[in-house]
Amino acid sequence: MVTGKVTILTLLDLFAACDTIDYSVLLDRLSDWYGISGTALTLFHSLLLNRFQSINIRKGFLNAERLVCGVPQCSVIRPLLLTLYTTRLNSLSHRHKLDHHLYADNTQVYISTADSDLSLV
Repeated sequence: MVTGKVTILTLLDLFAACDTIDYSVLLDRLSDWYGISGTALTLFHSLLLNRFQSINIRKGFLNAERLVCGVPQCSVIRPLLLTLYTTRLNSLSHRHKLDHHLYADNTQVYISTADSDLSLV
């Protein structure tokens, strides 16, 4: 029998993750975890907190409501903000000795081990 390494891979696609980013959590992380302050933090506040949405029904608009989550869709900074927001996945992976690749809403978590270390149940 030939022995070698076995790699177990899990692919995570955080569907609609950018649409569910909590503004207060993201802004706290930008400030506390990444040290962003001053004008840069003010720009992020402006980008995120001054957004409204209204619905057009039969050529009439309902009152605009302030958005409380989600990063603007066509923003070039959208993938970076999601990556910064989901950084906790990094520490979780390290804690469990898992390797990973993370970009925006796609994550690969994997572990390689000798096939002799696996036991099938």
